[in-house]
Amino acid sequence: MAPVLIAALVAPPAASEVGIHFQRIADSDTFFPEGGIFFPPSLSAGSVAFTAVDFVGASGVYLQLPDQPLETVVDTTMAIPGGVENFFAFPGPPALDGGQVAFRGSDGLGFGGIYLYNGESLAVVANKATVDLSITTDPALSMGHVAFRAFGT
Repeated sequence: MAPVLIAALVAPPAASEVGIHFQRIADSDTFFPEGGIFFPPSLSAGSVAFTAVDFVGASGVYLQLPDQPLETVVDTTMAIPGGVENFFAFPGPPALDGGQVAFRGSDGLGFGGIYLYNGESLAVVANKATVDLSITTDPALSMGHVAFRAFGT
C-alpha cells in the first residue's frame, strides 16, 4: 500500500454538528512514481508543509497554502543559497508559519544549515558559510523568527 499524506480539517460545531473533512494533499504518485516516504507535516493557518524522499534519495520540502496547488519549496535539484552545491537532504520536518517555511538542509558533504522560504525565495538563516556550528534540532518558526538548537563557536 502506498503512503498517503492527508490533512484533516475539523470545523467548529454548527447546529450541533461537527464536520470532519479530508483533503488529499499528496500521495506516493504525486512526486515519486516508484514510491517514497513522507515525514510528519507542519500545519499553520490552513497550510501544510512536509518533507518527502523517494527510494533513490531525491527529496524536497513541499507546501500547500489554502486553495492553492501544492508547490515545491526546495528539492535536491536546487542550489543552496549563496553556495555552489545543490541541496542533498532535508532531515526532519519543516516548521511552518502561514506561508513561511523554515527547514534543515544539507549538502553532499553533510554540512547542514537552517533555511527560510518567505513565499518567494530561499534565504540562509545559518549554515557553514555564516557560522561554525552543529545544528542539533529542527527549526521552530513564528512571525518570521526562526529558533533552533546548535553547538559551536
